[in-house]
Amino acid sequence: MLKVNIDISQNKVVIGNYRICECLDSSLKFRYAVEQGESKWDFCERLSQFIASYFGLYKIERDSNAVLFIINELIENAVKYSINFFTPLDIEMLYNGENSYLKVTNEVDEATFETFMRYSVQLFNTDLVELYHRKLMQIDAESTSSSIGLILLLRDYQTDLCFEFTNEENLFFVSVCAAL
Repeated sequence: MLKVNIDISQNKVVIGNYRICECLDSSLKFRYAVEQGESKWDFCERLSQFIASYFGLYKIERDSNAVLFIINELIENAVKYSINFFTPLDIEMLYNGENSYLKVTNEVDEATFETFMRYSVQLFNTDLVELYHRKLMQIDAESTSSSIGLILLLRDYQTDLCFEFTNEENLFFVSVCAAL
């Protein structure tokens, strides 16, 4: 069932399991940007490994390979859709003794903001198997975005997700929160 929380006073729309985003109020937070000359995918791999190492300190129920896949998917999406390659990502991580949460925030352009907001609603209102097959059929050799990763997180990894869309004075931010 789709859960949507709209906070007009803060120009924020939350789609998905909004309780995940609320859990991250007391989290470890840092900002990380790619270094000059570093490849985009090396950056994603290094950052994903770092975050997975942090969560590896705790007893997480989920398989470590699944945790790394989820983290990597969130990081790669944030890098791929950021307004530019050198825009820093905001990362929030929390282990509260029972559950682990990750939130990745990036700045995007307005068109990406609107497209991704519509897509996140679709993720929670469409049969994921059907959506997966439809997206597979749309992929062509030149495509740089298939939108399949988030479907896999929900369908194959049963990841609890939440999306936050924030517009701050015509700066557009997308946050994806996951329960690991």
